[in-house]
Amino acid sequence: HGMVGFDVKAMLRIYARSAAGTLAAIAPLALTYLFWMPPSVITFPVLIGAVALGVSGWFVTLFLVRHPALEDLLGMAASLPMIGPVSRRLAALH
Repeated sequence: HGMVGFDVKAMLRIYARSAAGTLAAIAPLALTYLFWMPPSVITFPVLIGAVALGVSGWFVTLFLVRHPALEDLLGMAASLPMIGPVSRRLAALH
C-alpha cells in the first residue's frame, strides 16, 4: 500500500462511517421485528413506517459522520425538481 499511496486508515474510517449508516438504516425495522411485530405478522403500514425511519436514519447518519458518499447523493438529488432546492441547502451545510 505504500508504493501506490493507498491509505488503509482512511479506508477503515470510511468503512466505519458506512457501518454507522448501515446500523442506522436497519435498526428501526430490526427493533420493530424484535419488540413489536415479527415478520410473519407485520402489517404494511408498520413496515412502511419502519423502512421510512430507516431511510431517514441512514441519511441523517451520513450527514452527521460526513460520509464521502453524501456529496455524490446530494449532487444527484440537486437535479431533481422537487428535491433540488433542499439538496442544495444541505450541500451548503455539509
